[in-house]
Parts: sequence; C-alpha cells; structure tokens
Amino acid sequence: MGVGTQTTIDAGTYPRILAGRGIASSRIVSQACPGLADTISEDREGTKTNAEIRRWVQTAIGKMPDAGAPVVAALACTHYGYRNDFFAAAFAESGVRANVVNPNERAVDDLFGGAPEGPHRDAVVRFVTRYAIPAATVEALSWFLQPISPPTVAALAHFEHLPDLF
Repeated sequence: MGVGTQTTIDAGTYPRILAGRGIASSRIVSQACPGLADTISEDREGTKTNAEIRRWVQTAIGKMPDAGAPVVAALACTHYGYRNDFFAAAFAESGVRANVVNPNERAVDDLFGGAPEGPHRDAVVRFVTRYAIPAATVEALSWFLQPISPPTVAALAHFEHLPDLF
C-alpha cells in the first residue's frame, strides 16, 4: 500500500515499479491524502494530523481486497515520515498488521553512501524555495527536524525566498 500526496499517487510510479517486480495489481493499494502534508507542516501538536491520518488510513483499508492480509505501507511523501507513529497506530487500531515504511530513511543513506560518518555527512545545507514559508510551518518543521538535522533547521530558519526559482 502506498499513501502519498495527490501528485505522487496520480503519477502511478510506485504501482508500476511494484507490478514490474511481479506484485499482482490486485494487491497494490494507492491512497492519495490531499492536504495532509500541509496539515503535518502546520500542526506540531498533532491532533488534527492524527485525525486526518486515521481518516485516510480507513479509506485505504476500505480498498484492500483482503483486510486480514499483512500490509507494507509506504509513506510516499517526505512529510509523512514525521508522523510514522500515527500511521502505525491507525493501522494497528484498525486491526491491520502493517509494516509502515518511511522511504526518507533510505534516501538519506543513498544520499550519503550509507556511511554513518565521513566527509559527506558534513554537507552544507541551504533552504531555497519559490514559496514564502509561513512562520508556523517553519516552527513545526524545525521541531520535527531538530533531532534529525540541526543544519537543516538552521537553513530553514534563514530560508532563501526566490519567487522565480523555476
């Protein structure tokens, strides 16, 4: 099962890759969660986010041909991994055995060559965006990122707003 932004789900990349690896299309469930990334960004406390995740998980479960089958739930949005625990709880409380997978963790390993330390771990971080980021979003994302990447938090605090970026 993949849960992601509307754009990611509409692209259909994950189902194509899974089908290419021999997974029957009847076993692949994709669930778009419009607005969830923004909710996560604006809701550090998590009450609204938790309710939204529960709603989308229920919708996804309703698409499963066999609700008793074990599930691998891929969080196909960078923001979703910040609330991995909410996804896991929503599946568990619904009686679905789900292994919630956060691709962000693997992406970082790929980016830095899997090395726990070394020259690549001292990367310089800049945060450049074409959108002005609201203060509440900066605060919430900083809270999520502080234990993971203080350099990213520092870059976010001083983001570069370039409206004509692309």
